[in-house]
Amino acid sequence: RRAAALAWSDGNIESVAIVALSGMQAGKELTDDGLTLLGCGCQPADVLCAEVLPGGRAEGMVPQAVQLFETKRNTAHITFNHPDRPQYTEEFPSVAISKDAPLTELKARIAEALELDAATLHLCRSHHAPAMFKDESRTLRQAGLADASSVFVGHGAPCAPD
Repeated sequence: RRAAALAWSDGNIESVAIVALSGMQAGKELTDDGLTLLGCGCQPADVLCAEVLPGGRAEGMVPQAVQLFETKRNTAHITFNHPDRPQYTEEFPSVAISKDAPLTELKARIAEALELDAATLHLCRSHHAPAMFKDESRTLRQAGLADASSVFVGHGAPCAPD
């Protein structure tokens, strides 16, 4: 951060954010100035972004590079059906949601779009694979939906987790 601060800002390291855009730390701001990049978990081929924070670091401020990563690389676009019309997934616009969001959040957003009570719905991977997602506290990523493009919505609350 010190080198970026000297090159692009007033030399104050608090006015610069370093964000990994690839590798194991992708989407995270590297904040420990006492570590090397390797010590932060970065590898030689990782892409990093040095971002000047206008006006310095404000409380709770998230660098734009972190926001960009979250929006572009960590967002799933999920289509869904109305439980009364399972064959029409194009009836409603897809839901854009973080891959780290719990299934409860996805179901709540779908229920809102359908104008139905989320407690009366369950989600399945597809119409042809009717096993419902029982543990709705899992994230989309944990449930295997991070790279999916659709879910099947059915009537009735999900069964309790095993």
